[in-house]
Amino acid sequence: AAAGVGARPARDGETFTQWDDLSSNAIHLPQATANNQPKRQTAIVGGRDVVRCDGVNDLLVAGSSAIYKQFLVVARYDGASFPGYNGLLSGTNQLAAEAVLVGNSLGTVFYDEPAITTVYHKDGTAYAEASMSGPMSAFGIMSISLAGGWDITLNVGQDRLYASRYWTNDIAAIVALGEVLSTGDRAYAKGLLGRYYGIAVS
Repeated sequence: AAAGVGARPARDGETFTQWDDLSSNAIHLPQATANNQPKRQTAIVGGRDVVRCDGVNDLLVAGSSAIYKQFLVVARYDGASFPGYNGLLSGTNQLAAEAVLVGNSLGTVFYDEPAITTVYHKDGTAYAEASMSGPMSAFGIMSISLAGGWDITLNVGQDRLYASRYWTNDIAAIVALGEVLSTGDRAYAKGLLGRYYGIAVS
């Protein structure tokens, strides 16, 4: 995706009004409120740019809903542990099933909703539910899939519009798919992301 201000890309350290969906679906992530806009930071990971969230009130909400079955995300959190349920990806309804990638409060793993069966991978390693390590202070490539899918309006940077549950630090890429990747395709996609961002994937 590309971060833009009007008709031009955001400059280094500048807030932006929309993170564009580069697919033909055009489900962009706008933010019209200046105080809630993340910043673009250039040449942060593998010489590539990132979206930087301040952990206070930065978030991006998709312009429409969709059914997602697979996410691959390149990001890092600013800290040794999650101080709360810090949201990287979620829906906009305060339902447990809409917590997609949310830090587990006072821990270093992502929260798992027991009522749904999700599949986690990070940097090429498979994790049991409720035990996928977060990208604490270092970039990781995370994969989460759900066979039945999440029917949500995608919220990036906050946990389901709960006050104070914001993501702090950088998001380099979000790949959102309407189908679950096979083991081979997932490994291939993560390998591409690893090479692009200079992140080792086992």
